[in-house]
Amino acid sequence: MSLKAKSKSGTKAAATAKRTEKPTEKAEAAGSQEQELRSILEELRQRTLRDIAEKVKSGTAATGQEIGDIYDLASEERTRELDLLMGDRERQKLQQIDNAFVRLEEGTYGFCEECGEPINPKRLRAVPFARSCVDCQQDKENEERMMRDRDHSDKVYAVMHGGEAPQAAFDDDD
Repeated sequence: MSLKAKSKSGTKAAATAKRTEKPTEKAEAAGSQEQELRSILEELRQRTLRDIAEKVKSGTAATGQEIGDIYDLASEERTRELDLLMGDRERQKLQQIDNAFVRLEEGTYGFCEECGEPINPKRLRAVPFARSCVDCQQDKENEERMMRDRDHSDKVYAVMHGGEAPQAAFDDDD
């Protein structure tokens, strides 16, 4: 038998095996994938909690240091500000992870909240708390970018013309 014939027969056998695959095998595969994603979420949650705890711990240790000159104080204040910002992001991430666990329990995990289509498993492995498919997420980000650009344009117009930008020129309600 030639290599091409072996390849074709192997492909046909794989296709036949998929068609004859029992529903329980599909359910087992889905359950396995769900378990893998649940494990990824749990590990990510634990890591995020550790990061938050470390930041809180380092923040309380830093407040007991000696007071230096004005530049040291400014530098420490900026560091605290950045730590708070990072802490907020970590808390938001933790909230997103917890929301993903709720969606797992409800049976809505892995489906786009915008279009209802399944989210690609590769995306879920990369961003286990994703709520949108790639296409809907891109649309959302493009819309946000357009809003930021519009706001920026409004501000530039106002500065150039010494007042407020004419909002009616930008309203889409017409």
